[in-house]
Amino acid sequence: MNQHDDVQYGRYFIRVSSISDLVRATAFIDGDDAPVAQAEGDTADGAVDTLCEMLDRRDGDREAARRRIGKFAVPTSKEYGEAWATLDLAPKLHAMALVHAAAGDAGLTVAELAAAAGYPTPAGVNLQYGMMAREIADALDMDLPKKPAYKGADAALGLIGWPGEPREDALVWVMHPELRKVVL
Repeated sequence: MNQHDDVQYGRYFIRVSSISDLVRATAFIDGDDAPVAQAEGDTADGAVDTLCEMLDRRDGDREAARRRIGKFAVPTSKEYGEAWATLDLAPKLHAMALVHAAAGDAGLTVAELAAAAGYPTPAGVNLQYGMMAREIADALDMDLPKKPAYKGADAALGLIGWPGEPREDALVWVMHPELRKVVL
């Protein structure tokens, strides 16, 4: 087996190899060992070009399957699952996400989320969820929401959830059901 140069294509890492007269290009998502697509051809360029077309169709199909909230397209559970598998969450952040997901459509206030994670103030929630949302966006090679869900919020939080009905004048965050399926 002959190994060729590896190729980066968006969020995909493509490994090219040849066996005899056959060239195989295999795509992986950065940080994951499981292949997502494979193409064969007579040349390395031909196999990579075919694979890139397949990956573009895959991404287009995934984009079309997303639920829309205004102009923002919420990732599917499958996409969240792929991204979630690449995260290395701190125990407090993982605990907060579990409690948040378990709250379902009722959601939790920022103070309740902070208490679930053991953060002394709600500021830790926004910071940690913002960082987690950016990691998910990076893993999915997607843009973050353009506008914050509420004044002063990190726009990245829209990838985690949306503001629900306030309770006792406190903002409530509801985790996207697509993400809930993965977290639980």
